[in-house]
Amino acid sequence: MHLSRSALYAFRLSLNQSGSAPVYRSGGVDRKTVRSALLLATAGLSLSSFSLKQMLSSPAQQRRLRRINSSIN
Repeated sequence: MHLSRSALYAFRLSLNQSGSAPVYRSGGVDRKTVRSALLLATAGLSLSSFSLKQMLSSPAQQRRLRRINSSIN
C-alpha cells in the first residue's frame, strides 16, 4: 500500500497531536487563559453598558421614550 505525501503528513500530524494532548489535559485550566477571558469579558460588558448609557442619554432617544410613554398613558 502506497500512501501519498499528504496522507503521510496528515498521519504524522495526528500522531504529534495525540502525543501532546495528555500534557494539556493533566495541567487543568491555564491561568493565563482564564485571566485573559475574564479581562475580555469585563471589557466587553463595560463597553456595552457604556454604549447603552450613551444611547439612552441622547436627545433623540429621549424623544422616542417620551413618545412611547405618552402613547402608553
